[in-house]
Amino acid sequence: MPEQIGEHSTSVQRFYPSDRFPDEIDALDVPETYVSVAKGDCLEPAFHDGDYLVFSKSALLHKGDYVGIWFAPDIVPDCEAPRQIKRLAMEPMSTLTLPWSATSDDELEPHVHLEMFNPPRKLRVPASRLVAMHKVVGIAEPNSDGTARPTELKNRLPILPWCDSTNRDMISHCIQDDLCEPLFSVGDCILIDTSSKTAENDELFLVQWSTGNRQIMQLNSHEFNGTQGKFTGWMITPFRRPRTRDAADKWAKRLGIIDWCSDGPYTDNGIAALIVGRVVGRCDPAVCISTERC
Repeated sequence: MPEQIGEHSTSVQRFYPSDRFPDEIDALDVPETYVSVAKGDCLEPAFHDGDYLVFSKSALLHKGDYVGIWFAPDIVPDCEAPRQIKRLAMEPMSTLTLPWSATSDDELEPHVHLEMFNPPRKLRVPASRLVAMHKVVGIAEPNSDGTARPTELKNRLPILPWCDSTNRDMISHCIQDDLCEPLFSVGDCILIDTSSKTAENDELFLVQWSTGNRQIMQLNSHEFNGTQGKFTGWMITPFRRPRTRDAADKWAKRLGIIDWCSDGPYTDNGIAALIVGRVVGRCDPAVCISTERC
């Protein structure tokens, strides 16, 4: 049971160390700003295993923020850590404080909506299962003496500008699927430059399949062994995909997904025939001269 200091206060409850987690630090015992090391790849490609992340206990939380969460010790599944890093999938209640306990005025228990990328998964967590939630505000560079230097939070995902003007070569594409998560979400309107059709490695393009369906995909070049020897070809892949063999095994185990919707290899001419244009920004549908499914 958690230790409670004060007759009626819930804000000073201590949950850790516990019998199950004797080495875990309590949320009350970390300073206002602190550094913790990311373990695992559930937020790839935004964060990597071993990243030194800077957390703030008082920073305001909003949808899309990355957060470190403490789970209540009695609900943590076996082989999982009591502290985890996730992204807020919905705006949290402005009145929510953790740890949460019901009062006579509460008719329903609030929930916190979280998500992970690798494999993709949405989590709806009752507030009573959480001890604390702190915002990721930066990445720290480790020093040789065991200390760390906090730096700005560097978003490893591509950052696209909002565009308020277009030319005749621009069209917009409305996202209809989750293949670009966490970069784009369903309903986002993306600006496409139809004059830019030269394939480039790791770049995002709007492609049109033989069925007429259009999707934003990422292009990757690789060396392949063909009947006439080695050649460089192009693969068309979704941005949301496992990026290592271990990650692919996790996706297959948790989601039953084996096919990642990748297609190829294509020659330079073959890939050029599929490309509609390059992704160059985000936009409002009203600013586009020619729109496609927006």
